Amino acid sequence: MRQPEKPAIWPPALPVSYDHLEPLTGRGSLPNRLAHNVASLFCAPGALRGSAPQFTSYGDIKINQHLSKGPYPITPSSMNDYGTRTRDAAILTGVNRLFEPLTNGIKEALGTEWFQRQHPKARLYGGVILLAAAIRPQPLVAQAGLTARNLQRAELSGPSSLPRSPQLQGVELARCEFPETPPKRPSHLFPDRFELLDGVVEAMRYPAPAEQVTAAIQRRIIPYDVNLKPDAFAREVVQEVHTADTSPNMMGTRLNMSTLNAMEGVGRLALSIVDASYEVAYFEYTR
Repeated sequence: MRQPEKPAIWPPALPVSYDHLEPLTGRGSLPNRLAHNVASLFCAPGALRGSAPQFTSYGDIKINQHLSKGPYPITPSSMNDYGTRTRDAAILTGVNRLFEPLTNGIKEALGTEWFQRQHPKARLYGGVILLAAAIRPQPLVAQAGLTARNLQRAELSGPSSLPRSPQLQGVELARCEFPETPPKRPSHLFPDRFELLDGVVEAMRYPAPAEQVTAAIQRRIIPYDVNLKPDAFAREVVQEVHTADTSPNMMGTRLNMSTLNAMEGVGRLALSIVDASYEVAYFEYTR
């Protein structure tokens, strides 16, 4: 692996890119056009301008007024296969596609043998600081992806948590009865994962439930504090998760200054891996 040509900026900021969004016409182009339109709608750096009107909240977003009128117009009917909430599934698809190179780069850095040998707290810090660096230049895009993810999960997972009966399989059902096996839905049309969050948390392999880590991160994405830099973002998440963690290998350990310094070193090296492997264009980001 080649070394980075310049030192990584600290705290880092990882803007999205657009070179991977091909093709833009024909078969298979819809996720790429959605990514461009989502980037434009939620003010990602470098996004093309569309003709969608302004909106004041996520709930105001309409398929035919906003998602279809970005820099790459989309007919509303072409999004009809997305569900269960067409708007949320389309937004989540576009956000995941937009973040895809950054998500893959971070996951590959976290999957290296060197990274996996680090202490769990250091892995958590290194992973969260890279995730926070990807959120920092485009927080509205990340908030949209997280909101769409949570709405999709509420729609898709509700009935699955209820008791099911094998005797009901294949039987005509009333509204309050559910068969043993939920209906299968194609994941690319019914997404319920914000890959920058869910995929990166899985790649950290932190010895605690993933929901515990994602919840701590979510609380810092919505609402988002523009003054909270990625290193502080990561320290807060580590402190919250560490305080709540009762697993045997984590109890009794403390987040002292030497531990925090070691975690920052892991974060810097992980960032260098992303930079060296994917040639991410770093820049100083200020509001």
